[in-house]
Amino acid sequence: DDLFSVCAQQNSIESFVDEMAPPLSSEEEVRGGTALLLDQAACPFRAFAKHRLGARALEEPTPGLSAHQRGTLVHEVMRNFWSSMKSLETLGKLDDAENEKAIQLAVDEEVDHFVRLHPASLPKTLAELEKTRLRYLLKQWLDVEMTRQPFVVEALEEKKEISIDGVTLKTVVDRIDRLPEGGLMIIDYKTGDAKVTKWI
Repeated sequence: DDLFSVCAQQNSIESFVDEMAPPLSSEEEVRGGTALLLDQAACPFRAFAKHRLGARALEEPTPGLSAHQRGTLVHEVMRNFWSSMKSLETLGKLDDAENEKAIQLAVDEEVDHFVRLHPASLPKTLAELEKTRLRYLLKQWLDVEMTRQPFVVEALEEKKEISIDGVTLKTVVDRIDRLPEGGLMIIDYKTGDAKVTKWI
């Protein structure tokens, strides 16, 4: 008899509910940082698939830079700019020409560095367009910064590990500002679709 016939003659079918993932071992590293908490709250299976099995959607090829690469460049430009600027007071002392020069320097250094690492991803013409886009974006952001109360940049792209109920998560804080009264402001740059409902 073939396998199908043998299976068809069976009188009982075994079934069981398997909804518990294997527990985390002490050596297992959980990937994804704080996104794990977001995914776990939204859908435990999604969290398991993404952060323990490493499941990822296939990337769609796009001309020029991907959204992830553009976001990374923005983060690096911000880090570069504020690592030299340090505070709102320093920024406020710059005249227009000095401000433009500081913006251009931060952008050019990061884009040129990216081109050296990924020459095929950003040909010369596209690199110049990306520099123009980043200079405009940084200038728009600094206009917002100038409306704030004084601050000193305390940390940039700072890596931290946090432990929650035995699970260690690796996080990166984009920027931390110290305020005049001694408090801290955490800044998380977003280059995609940012909605207040997602914060909640």
